[in-house]
Amino acid sequence: MADRPNTGAVDRSDDPGTGSENNDTALETHSTSVSDPVRRVAVQAREGGRDAPHGDDVVVAGLNGGDRLFLLGVGTVVLLLMLVHWVRLSGWGRTPVEITHHDPIRMNHQIDVNRATALEWMQLEGVGELRSWQIVEDRERNGPFRSVDELARVDGIGPKTVERLRPWLTVESVDHARNE
Repeated sequence: MADRPNTGAVDRSDDPGTGSENNDTALETHSTSVSDPVRRVAVQAREGGRDAPHGDDVVVAGLNGGDRLFLLGVGTVVLLLMLVHWVRLSGWGRTPVEITHHDPIRMNHQIDVNRATALEWMQLEGVGELRSWQIVEDRERNGPFRSVDELARVDGIGPKTVERLRPWLTVESVDHARNE
């Protein structure tokens, strides 16, 4: 046995019998592999020693049977969650939704230029907050408007703006506006 190199395997060539007295001494391994639990278990199992683990007692990569079962379950759950996430991201099984756009609703009412508040003026397209306050201020300072065309006297309102706003404006009696 001294003539051959030690490969970590069990040498039974010199053993005269195969009785149970050899089971206790059957494990001859290289000194570095004695601490390696995977190799020790494999050699014990191969040799059929009485300490050879069975079933859940087999340690592979430092994990016993219960640990391996737990990791298998966790791995399966993670893979299923990844699959569900991928299916949701891919849009599989979804049909596109058609959106129909209706024509915008046009304002059908008119405001009185002599009674409208700044908030009412702001509702008109193209009349912002500053312009609406200018209209109200001009009306209070210079008196009521006699016609829609007189809106042009307000700074920033020209003939084009008056024509664009005309469908939504009306002038009720000027005398009624002065009494308020």
